[in-house]
Amino acid sequence: METGSRTSRLLSALMSVLIVSSDAQAASLTLGCTGTVTTSNVPKDGVVPDPDKDNVSDYSVVVDVDRAAVFGFWFETPTTGMAAAQTALPITDADAIGIFYFVARRNQSAIAESIYGSVDLITGVVSAMENKLYPSGDVQTTEWDLHCKSTRPL
Repeated sequence: METGSRTSRLLSALMSVLIVSSDAQAASLTLGCTGTVTTSNVPKDGVVPDPDKDNVSDYSVVVDVDRAAVFGFWFETPTTGMAAAQTALPITDADAIGIFYFVARRNQSAIAESIYGSVDLITGVVSAMENKLYPSGDVQTTEWDLHCKSTRPL
């Protein structure tokens, strides 16, 4: 797909969110979420333990229309005395019905990380899959399965 048409489609979908919102000046949508976060550790050698499954409530995900980004999954390592800042995960695609897709990669210290996911503004389903590859060859996978509602009525 051509970059120009992809960008145009993304901007069109982002604009439709602004039009649907009752607060047209809102540049972001904050979602309050509940659900599960499942973490699996896969050692390079050895037995794979059962995944850890945690229930979460009061989890926040933000879709920032102005920045075309999703927040709530990655955080920057803070410097001494500072709070961790959320990392902007770029929205890479969107459709006309309000599903936003995001993908990001980074190297933090010697750990290679990747994440991909989606935010469905109609159903409130937010899902993401993160993979971390450690220098030892071990892999950690974290899966978010969230059900969200806007913290402000649309």
